[in-house]
Amino acid sequence: MANSLNKVDDRGLNTPIDLLDNEKIQFGTGNDLQIWHDGTSSKIHNDTGSLLIEIDGTNLQINKGVSENLAKFIPDGTVELYYDSSKKFETVTNGVLVSGSLGINGQNTTHAANTLKIGHEGSGVHQLRAYGPDGSTNGQIHFRSSRSDGSNSKDIVISAAGNLEFPDNQKATFGTGDDLAIYHNNGTSYIDATGAGNTNAFSFNTAANLDIRVNSNEQAIYATANGSVGLYYNSVKSFETTTNGAIVYGGEGEGANLYLYADEGDDDSDKWRFATVDNGNVYLQNYADGAWETNTLWNHGAGVELYYDNVKKLETTSSGLYINGAAVFPDGSSKGIQIGSSSDLQLYHDGSHSYIKDNGTGQLRIQSDNLSIENAAGNENVAFFAQDGAVTLYHNHAAKVATSATGATVTGVVDADAFTGTADTAFKYVVSTQGDTNIPHNTYTTIQSDYGWVLPAAGTYLLSSSMRVRQWAVTGLIQCRLYDTTNSSVITSPDSTRMMWEDQNGDTRNVQITLTWIHTCSGAVTINQQFNTSNNSNNTSIQNDANGRNYAYWQRIG
Repeated sequence: MANSLNKVDDRGLNTPIDLLDNEKIQFGTGNDLQIWHDGTSSKIHNDTGSLLIEIDGTNLQINKGVSENLAKFIPDGTVELYYDSSKKFETVTNGVLVSGSLGINGQNTTHAANTLKIGHEGSGVHQLRAYGPDGSTNGQIHFRSSRSDGSNSKDIVISAAGNLEFPDNQKATFGTGDDLAIYHNNGTSYIDATGAGNTNAFSFNTAANLDIRVNSNEQAIYATANGSVGLYYNSVKSFETTTNGAIVYGGEGEGANLYLYADEGDDDSDKWRFATVDNGNVYLQNYADGAWETNTLWNHGAGVELYYDNVKKLETTSSGLYINGAAVFPDGSSKGIQIGSSSDLQLYHDGSHSYIKDNGTGQLRIQSDNLSIENAAGNENVAFFAQDGAVTLYHNHAAKVATSATGATVTGVVDADAFTGTADTAFKYVVSTQGDTNIPHNTYTTIQSDYGWVLPAAGTYLLSSSMRVRQWAVTGLIQCRLYDTTNSSVITSPDSTRMMWEDQNGDTRNVQITLTWIHTCSGAVTINQQFNTSNNSNNTSIQNDANGRNYAYWQRIG
């Protein structure tokens, strides 16, 4: 074709122009534009420059058949793309509109300043990427919602630092009914789980430890996985849970306090605390009077103390219990003091009388250096027991009986049905077994050893002897005196000489004579009787046979 055609029939071509498959209509000197059908598809091919489709009419439209739109190109307006005659994509003044979802499966492999790119990274990974204006600044992504007129805009920003930012009072919500909301407003941050869908617990769940901090980096709560939870005050641990309970901590060199406030703590009397100091002691205290007062004190390695109005009243010690004040027990035998594994010793008041009752094993022993039993007013003695000294019994505050090293002293009259004593200690009766014995002339002589007394200890004794004396047709006298054999001395103070018998007529006499003495000694002694006669013959004697026995008797009387 050397010349262009202005009309199809200028060269006698028939209309329509029918070409077989692969027969082309070609345009341009070098056949740059070609149109043909290859038997499967119809093709427009341009080799040189751009392929321009120019219109001056209403629009350029690509249809399937007559009525199904595929694409529209409207001069000075939009470009529209369709799916099954339904518009899905169109250009607008400020960008594009997509009706429905936008799928992207190509990788983002190129970068450009001030650009937002959406790409598919493969293996299910997709990317929305904002590029900054230069090589040192990241881009930002703003997610904005507005009304139809562009007002009341709400933004969520992915900042250049990669943070997801919400403006004040704009919430990140979770749950069908916005049941959980996280937001910040007027200087306060909130995690709000008050939605209607919160029917169960609010749960923080982490596979590792949970660390909650305030004031930028000040530790407040630290929860250890499979372990403790710690609470902090000013970044210092104050409370920690353990396997078997909890620990309250004090700061370095400070005490640890656990406060218990009743009724919202609006009154001083509502306030109690357990307090421990760095020496290991523990206090239970109240604030009823506007200052902390001790009720109970547990001393480290020592006793427990109980207080009344901040004054110590009871304390346990290494040896038992110390009470500062009265210990009051109600009436009743089962409500007093009971001592011993079987309540062997009991002290109680039954409403009428007071009792010290020992009904267990062993003895009731009262041990004291000096023991005084007094009346209730404390101004009269009833009895007094002195260590290494006397036991004194009183009547109307006057001493009546007092013991001593040698016995007892009674002030007043002793009235008794009978007196008893222990043989060889309180008294002794000895019957002589000796035969008849002549009495020496003018010489005091101990004629028999059993005519005497063996006194066991210091004291005052009644000495008595009874013997049968015979004078056979002679005149003269018979005398007897006491002799301290232990100390080899005659007892002269008082004079112990006794006249037994005197006869001036020379009669024969055979009589039983009884003699008595009161003797005081300072220790155990043996006292014998010594006899003497003025008759110089053998007709004066002490008789001791079946017709009459002689005896010696002593009794301790003081």
